[in-house]
Amino acid sequence: MRDQVMGVTPKDYDVATDARPEQVQALFEHTVGVGAQFGVILVVLDQNLQYEVATFRAEADYSDGRRPNEVRWASAYEDVIRRDFTINGLLFDPEAEEIVDHVGGVNDIEAGVIRAIGDPHQRFSEDKLRLLRAIRFAARLDFQVEPATYDAVKEHAAEIAVVSAERVAAEYDRILSEGGAARGLELLEDSALLRFTLPELGQPEAAMRRLQETAPLDPDTAWALTLLDLTVDEVGLITERMRMSRKRRRAITEAVTLAQRLLSYETLSTAQKKRIIRHEESHRALLAASRASEAGQRPPRGVAAAASDKARWSRDDLFPPRLMDGARLKALGLAPGPQFAHVLRRVEDGQLAGEVTTAAEADALVRSVTLRPSGASVDARRPAE
Repeated sequence: MRDQVMGVTPKDYDVATDARPEQVQALFEHTVGVGAQFGVILVVLDQNLQYEVATFRAEADYSDGRRPNEVRWASAYEDVIRRDFTINGLLFDPEAEEIVDHVGGVNDIEAGVIRAIGDPHQRFSEDKLRLLRAIRFAARLDFQVEPATYDAVKEHAAEIAVVSAERVAAEYDRILSEGGAARGLELLEDSALLRFTLPELGQPEAAMRRLQETAPLDPDTAWALTLLDLTVDEVGLITERMRMSRKRRRAITEAVTLAQRLLSYETLSTAQKKRIIRHEESHRALLAASRASEAGQRPPRGVAAAASDKARWSRDDLFPPRLMDGARLKALGLAPGPQFAHVLRRVEDGQLAGEVTTAAEADALVRSVTLRPSGASVDARRPAE
């Protein structure tokens, strides 16, 4: 209901009812108890039409800072007052076609306020992740966190440490990528949550400047923009600590590495430039480097040149057909070994630089290189036998 009150088309709808789980299951032919202990039943109407239906409930005793020890079926009012913030406590009665607001959520939406329902200390003690959720909603919606709620966020900030890394990472994904990321980092720092979740970032002003635009980003690009000032080792440690998938860790680390190189793009050789531009993470790297330049952190000329090169170089420019392989190296008299990779890269560098365009020129380049493999000395300049 929050989005609907704000005039935004909802992405989905949460269905809640006073019918108990077994009653919901009796009403529909195909159901799955995806969270039956919490009163959540998945109703399957067809392959493309599925709804989670939750029974109104009350909860008590959150000993692990996340899950309730006790759940009982309850009224709509009791269900609402256990939720996190007033803006998320709105119900819609489809029969009466009216909003049911037990907690002043409509007024807080109109005032642009994030306010905990009831006692904020109790709400945050029930689920510590709500500390980050308060920041996310304030940043994305450009709302203010109500003073008592914000004071509670600050007071409980250290308790975020009990939340699993995966849940923290998922919340950061949304803070950084849904819009308002710069303000999100500002609030994270001011509330001390940054110190307990992403201490490596230190003073986040540079990252905030890169994230000033409110347009949403994909999460990996947003992370690359955020971590651009850190070393590659630090980026790797952070993404590993956040329990990101191996694929995501590699994508973010490579984007940061490439972006840092792009900031000195004009000092690179043509081959080095093309290797960067053709990399699958170059789009993220270019965006990160561009934002860094716009924020006054680096001279922008190299970034502009990289963007221009990316636009003008064709796939053949970036991936020229191979003129040398292992079989040809052996034919030229080279013994197989670690030197093969070195020579093949030298030939490809020559192709990328436009200095090697034919097989004969590739052969000549190989012959011009003297290699010393283990146990023997090979002069690549000698003719093939």
